[in-house]
Amino acid sequence: MIKIIEILIDDILNDAAACSDLINGAVRRNPALRATGVCSDETRIFVSMEDTVTPPPEMMQYRLAELSELDRDLIASGLKSRYYAGFTTMGSFIAGNTVWALFAGPVNQPAVK
Repeated sequence: MIKIIEILIDDILNDAAACSDLINGAVRRNPALRATGVCSDETRIFVSMEDTVTPPPEMMQYRLAELSELDRDLIASGLKSRYYAGFTTMGSFIAGNTVWALFAGPVNQPAVK
């Protein structure tokens, strides 16, 4: 099964934590779901959620967060720092002059800032 969660970019800019909770709520309701990617158009993102055959050993949490300005070096640096903090980048989108991304990490991991 695939589930698509649509979130307005303006809503993310206004309250990224609440929008992240939409994704995490879907996983809490159906623990077999995992975010597998992000696509966007000019006004919204589409989070692809798929059933996993066997759930991973630990539940994942998802967080929408600002990654960096539109700068190649800053984007690469931001991706690396999130990776070394234990988070996987699921996808990204541009809002104004800023790159935002959806990150995944173990539930016991502190939230991405």
